[in-house]
Formats: sequence, structure tokens, C-alpha cells
Amino acid sequence: MLLSGCASIGKGAAEAVLEKSEREDTRQCQVWGKPFAGIEADLAKKQGQTKVLFVHGVGDHIPGYTTQFLEKLSKELNLNVRSEDQKNIELNTPLFPGKNLGNLRITHLLNEQNGQALTFYELT
Repeated sequence: MLLSGCASIGKGAAEAVLEKSEREDTRQCQVWGKPFAGIEADLAKKQGQTKVLFVHGVGDHIPGYTTQFLEKLSKELNLNVRSEDQKNIELNTPLFPGKNLGNLRITHLLNEQNGQALTFYELT
């Protein structure tokens, strides 16, 4: 999807709230592209793997903050088996030794009956 005409949707929303202006908002934001068919359409494909990257929004979050979302997603997609342990990868860079930049948590979900699998990445 491409965004045109707006520097940032989040910035625009924040500015609108902070300004509390009574004048009409004339900023334009256009979104175009193919419609999203959903994750289930990709799971049905026999070739390739389905992967989802979930990136937190504003604020601080700890690894595992998507647990409730992940449970609902797995139920909706009939993915009845979940990896016992999530893999956590600490993100850092040589430019800032000793500074943790974030965490990438990886969970695998599977439907035992039809073999559909999803790899879920949570970035904090």
C-alpha cells in the first residue's frame, strides 16, 4: 500500500487532537493498492510460508504483549498447535555496545489436520 499526501497518519491524528481547531481539516491522505485478502488466504497456499510481523505502537511494551492477540488469531485460523517455547532474539548493534535495541519474539503455530503453518514475529 502506498500513502500519499500525509507525512504521517499518527502525526496527523496527534496534531488534530492537540490543535482542537474548529476549522475544517483540509489535509488529504490517500491509500491505494490491492485489497488485503487476509492471512487465511496465504495459509491455504501450499507453497511458501506464511509469516506475520507485529510491531508495537507508541509506548513501551515487554516481550509477550501480543499474547492475547496471538491466541485470538490462532483460534480464528484454526491453528491448534503452538510452539512450546517462543524464541527471543535480543537486538543490538556494534554502534551502541551494551545497549539493547529491542527484542524479536518468534512463535510457530500449526494446524495438525491440514498442515497449515504460521510463523508470528513480535517486535518490541
